[in-house]
Amino acid sequence: MARVLLIDDDPLFLQALRRGLELSGHETAMASNGSEGLENLVELLPDAVLLDLYLGQEEPNGLDILGKIRDLFPDLPVIIMTGYGTVENAVAAMKRGASEYVQKPLNIDEVLLLLDRTIEIAQLRQEVDYLRIYQAERLERRPLIMESEAMRGVIEVANQVAESDVNTVLLCGESGVGKDVIARFIHSRSGRRERPYVVVNCGALPADLVDIELFGCEQGGFPGALESRPGKFEMASGGTLLLDEIGAMSPENQVKLLRVLEDRRICRIGGRREVDLNVRVIATTNRDLERAVAQGVMRRDLFYRLNQVCITLPPLRERPEDILPLAEVFLEEVGGINRPTSIGPEVADMLTAYQWPGNARELRNMMERIVLLEEPDCLYPHHLHFNLNAQAPTEGEKCQRRVKIGDLVDGLRPGEVFDGMMTQLLVEAMERSGGNQAEASRWLGLSRSRMTYRMRYYGIDARNSQEHCEDSEERGTSLSEKREMGRGDEPGGIEHG
Repeated sequence: MARVLLIDDDPLFLQALRRGLELSGHETAMASNGSEGLENLVELLPDAVLLDLYLGQEEPNGLDILGKIRDLFPDLPVIIMTGYGTVENAVAAMKRGASEYVQKPLNIDEVLLLLDRTIEIAQLRQEVDYLRIYQAERLERRPLIMESEAMRGVIEVANQVAESDVNTVLLCGESGVGKDVIARFIHSRSGRRERPYVVVNCGALPADLVDIELFGCEQGGFPGALESRPGKFEMASGGTLLLDEIGAMSPENQVKLLRVLEDRRICRIGGRREVDLNVRVIATTNRDLERAVAQGVMRRDLFYRLNQVCITLPPLRERPEDILPLAEVFLEEVGGINRPTSIGPEVADMLTAYQWPGNARELRNMMERIVLLEEPDCLYPHHLHFNLNAQAPTEGEKCQRRVKIGDLVDGLRPGEVFDGMMTQLLVEAMERSGGNQAEASRWLGLSRSRMTYRMRYYGIDARNSQEHCEDSEERGTSLSEKREMGRGDEPGGIEHG
């Protein structure tokens, strides 16, 4: 129940109103004038105020007190009470910031209903404001991973879009690449960041409900419309509306959407009044919309309207530099900074080599599953839940990565096989590139920084890789012995690069 402050100059009315509220479980405090009311306001910190409009000739009127309350607590619900009910008084009270307006004599049931509704609305507004601030701070804290040149280009364009007045943006890419992340990034960097960010999943909505969800309806506008409700466009007023998987929308609803995007105004179902729109529309799709247009599934005019600015996100397999940093972020988000999980070098290679058909979403799900179910301090190959051998490499990859396993493991004990293989691969890459480390890293499919890390870790001198090739067995044995003795220099944290 709520704490309510009652301010009125009629003591009998105050006592009656107080009794009615307390019988319903509310906690009350009373004040017979504005000055006393303001003092109680600071001490009690009520959930709502019931304020009389006329407090006597010698006292400031209720509108003056309302203004002072608003200065102290801008979001506190204030209900104005008066026995001199006029349209002018109601308008003046609302302009000063009153939440509601009720006439005397009061009906206690009406007051209770009005009070509950007003407090609930105020609480919902506080929650929305909190969530909006939390989301903005979360986006600020969470780094956007853009180690790859491709993602740096995406972020650069997204920044330009955020700062512009572009009304429609199209985000394309495979499922799980992070289109929703870029959409939120655009919203958070724009002048609309203090306004709502509303998401509509077009693929999950029945075709006959899309227009109701988007445009809203009036009471009685169609059979079953028992009350008026705003659509997503109205809810996103001043902010951003994300139309997720726009390619799943039926051609009939595409016509309605196109009309709204062209006219920048909507009319609720069953309504007569048109509402002007001030909203940025971001549409996402994992489909080839140009092919959909050619097949007649997507309207050509809507495609061109949405394609004002198009940002295509590359799949994760085309930006391997981002895989390990993404995995590190996901591990921290799931496990928290108090339970860090590092990534071993073998796992780093496996993660980078995997093709990730589910993209960043698949990577996140895997990290969550490992941390939540196994809680390891460090990731090892047996923690991973995919089979690299199940992926058929391309012919180019076959040529680049064809290695005779027997040649690599001859003379090595089982515990030294991996070290011998890695050492031989690195040495062979350096020999094929003529000592060019950048070329060798491309041949192995590694970033330059990861190539440098690997060579340093396995003790390979770029200036004399042949000697390391001849001594690979000895080096593998030495490293294995170090590990067994607990004196190896294998890092426990994530490899950065």
